[in-house]
Amino acid sequence: MFADFFSISPREVTDYTIDKQIFTIEKNAKDFGELKPGPYVNLTIEDDGKGMNEETRKRIFEPFFTTKIQGRGLGMAAAYGVIKNHGGWISIASELSKGTTVRFYLPAI
Repeated sequence: MFADFFSISPREVTDYTIDKQIFTIEKNAKDFGELKPGPYVNLTIEDDGKGMNEETRKRIFEPFFTTKIQGRGLGMAAAYGVIKNHGGWISIASELSKGTTVRFYLPAI
């Protein structure tokens, strides 16, 4: 995921932030996908790049899906697999011309 993020052309992103927090998910926390209750670490990466349309956002975790000419389409699929296999969750919010926010949650151990 970071390789995908840092391979973006400097002309596409002028500003980005990386934020982290530790928190506890209570039972029935539907805003957090399939996560079980307990403590989690959240890492959020947000940029002001060109963003993506809804069709692209829905396919971002598919293996071999890419919008780049030289891309292989494995970065986000691999990130998804690693995070899910460690009991975590990843989400992406994006809006054209406004940027993208990637949030992932991993159990705090």
